[in-house]
Amino acid sequence: MMTKICLLSPPSPSEASDHSSDFNLDPERNFDQLPMPFRLIDSILQDLICRAWDAICVHRSRRPPNSAVLTFMQHEMGEAANVCCISKARQCLFSASGSNLSLFSSVGEKLFTVSYQTGVITSIQCNDTASTHVVPLVVTFSSGQSDLMLWTGRKVIRVQQLPIDASKQFLLSFAFSACGNYLSAVYEGN
Repeated sequence: MMTKICLLSPPSPSEASDHSSDFNLDPERNFDQLPMPFRLIDSILQDLICRAWDAICVHRSRRPPNSAVLTFMQHEMGEAANVCCISKARQCLFSASGSNLSLFSSVGEKLFTVSYQTGVITSIQCNDTASTHVVPLVVTFSSGQSDLMLWTGRKVIRVQQLPIDASKQFLLSFAFSACGNYLSAVYEGN
């Protein structure tokens, strides 16, 4: 008895025994003519896609239409406030509305608001570190400037402007280290 081991792969058009009708992988027209592994893979993928879509629909139906915390935050900020970005670290929600940076507890209680003259805040990114004393965050403004800040539990301290020479460089991306003690940044420009 002899056993032959081959890799499963579709026949290539360059094979000598190739005919124009053999290499048709259109499941709508010739599903029964496909090799067994392709039919099995197709049915598994269809099943996974259907299950994923069902899970998405169930998740959307269970989700409340409006978050009570966001509604409370907008009420605390004022009726005209437009929350443009939110970031969460520990039990705190940092939110930005225009040039104002606000901090809320996880239940929506407003802890403080500070206004910056640098411009409109376009993004906030926090790092949920193991440290119980500080939360590092990077706040990016519409002018292209980003500031590295620390939340100490009582106030936000501006540590450094990123990039240091804002007229010639733009911050493309950044990442906090796992322990939160280091920040790596990628700049574009001179």
